[in-house]
Amino acid sequence: MALYGIHWKKHFYFFTRLPFGSRSSPKIFDQLSKAICWIAQENYGIEIIFHLLDDFLTVDKPSFDADRTMALITHIFRRLSVPIAPHKTVGPVTILEYLGIELDTVKMEARLPHDKLSRIAALIQSFLSRPTCTKRELLSLLGHLNFACRVIIPGRTFISRLIEISKGSRKLHYRIHLTAESRLDLRMWHRFLSSWNGVSMFLDFHATRASAIQLFTDASGIGFGGISKGNGLMHAGPPHLKLDANHDTLPPSSSLGQCDTLPTTLQHNVQLNRAAATFKQAALGTRTIESYATGVRSWVQFSARYGTHVQMSHYPPISEDLLIYFVVHCATHLHLKYSTIKVYLAGIRHHYIMAGLPNPLTSPNNQPHLRLQYTLRGIQRLQGPSSRPRLPITFDILRQLCSLLRSTVYGSYLDLLLESAFVLAFFGFLRCSEFTCSGRSFNPAYNLCVRDLNVQTDTQGYPDALSVNIKASKTDQMRRGFKLRLFATKSTICPVTTIHRFLRVRRQMCSSPQEPLFILPERVPLNRETFTTLLRSLLSRLGFQPTCTLDIHFALGQPPQPHTPTFQTTLFKLLAGGPVTVTVLIFGHQKPSASRISINDYAIGPFVETLATR
Repeated sequence: MALYGIHWKKHFYFFTRLPFGSRSSPKIFDQLSKAICWIAQENYGIEIIFHLLDDFLTVDKPSFDADRTMALITHIFRRLSVPIAPHKTVGPVTILEYLGIELDTVKMEARLPHDKLSRIAALIQSFLSRPTCTKRELLSLLGHLNFACRVIIPGRTFISRLIEISKGSRKLHYRIHLTAESRLDLRMWHRFLSSWNGVSMFLDFHATRASAIQLFTDASGIGFGGISKGNGLMHAGPPHLKLDANHDTLPPSSSLGQCDTLPTTLQHNVQLNRAAATFKQAALGTRTIESYATGVRSWVQFSARYGTHVQMSHYPPISEDLLIYFVVHCATHLHLKYSTIKVYLAGIRHHYIMAGLPNPLTSPNNQPHLRLQYTLRGIQRLQGPSSRPRLPITFDILRQLCSLLRSTVYGSYLDLLLESAFVLAFFGFLRCSEFTCSGRSFNPAYNLCVRDLNVQTDTQGYPDALSVNIKASKTDQMRRGFKLRLFATKSTICPVTTIHRFLRVRRQMCSSPQEPLFILPERVPLNRETFTTLLRSLLSRLGFQPTCTLDIHFALGQPPQPHTPTFQTTLFKLLAGGPVTVTVLIFGHQKPSASRISINDYAIGPFVETLATR
């Protein structure tokens, strides 16, 4: 299998043990553990035996001879030549730590050991003493609390806010502000560790319905009440928990697009309501929705932090002054760039408008907030231009990349996959999003499939041209798609020949037409992050500095919108393919001002003349 061995200096090196970190290692080892459990139960009569990989646990009744069970287990492992760690072998006892949980058969409960209890309590105390933490630190804390939830049942309710604020940052080293609500949850957890450590082994998880005991309760912004078997109670509730009628968690129904004026038949039409929600969501791209959601979360957290609302609200009160302080908070505390702050404001505007509320970025007479605009302009001027080093993939760099991959770097299949992706992106002027997936999600309606590529051959059977069906693009908002045609260059760097070899390998893998075109050896689609990571690693091998590879692009630039009025211009694009030089002339249309052209966005048809010179 790929990555399980290497060939170096005429020698082969391979694993003789199951490698740590491999996804298949636990499964293979678990088969051995299952076999040991089967032998213990079927051949030696040990009734109750559990295992998790290499940790085994036996349980005996008080009337049984537990020492005999320990002797049998030791005998089984010795006969099978399975080594045992003496310092980890315990028993028979009535209190035992297994998989990080202390099992007490005297009290019949499971609890956290004292050392873990003290460590988690100290960790919570350290978070309470500082205003911010990194996302990595917060996720580590959440891991400890999630583990503790196995025996501290009430604690699960008090981690939702911590999980929510952890979603506000994309990078693990970004800092996150600990809100007042999250601190209250941490204090509650600190109390749980001392008072609620331990869960009965006979805890009944069966939920009894309220109707079975005739108990019904309800609450509102002014109080609460309940009724049980004809007896009722009601109370106004504490004053500090009352909601402001003008600033409830959700806006009043009259502000949500005047829903109260709609006929009842429309308000309760599930099919139309779902269709309307689907169409509204389809108005934006997936990444735009994610960026907007991050901006809205930052706004809600800002409002809760500075007390602009008495409770955590999805629609906090908003004004020009609050927005000014919000953008200042983003620039000074969150260290966001001007462009990111603008995206956050767009997300806030979209959030309020979709709820039927007025545009928060304009005054009642639809005039922009001038003081907010001046503040943004000041942030932009003080931050200066944000230009990251960009490394265009030139033909010389492409030649070096292909030469390096052909000398075997990651393995024959992955090397061919990367070379095919490189030449397709270079000669097709493609963006990463046009030939890779977002994360691990693959959608055959948008992403490249095996069926989207078609190689044409000449009269002698040699690959001569390649047709690629690009179904989605950043500049193609309506998802019309376009056909990309590439031709053989008759040189060592040829997109048609390379893709043809790759497609033959994919056919040998018995790939279905709907499968991703570029699929990694572990059978997952090639995503943008993996692609850029591998590309930067290869560029580092070629001697390029990491600081110059922050932004790598194959495409020419931002193309104009398709289907614009006719333009009259000439675009000269030199495709250096070894001894063959191809010049493409485009004429007969009017070019929009201040735009560069990417050939793949146009059906240039008869307006293209190809001149080949040797």
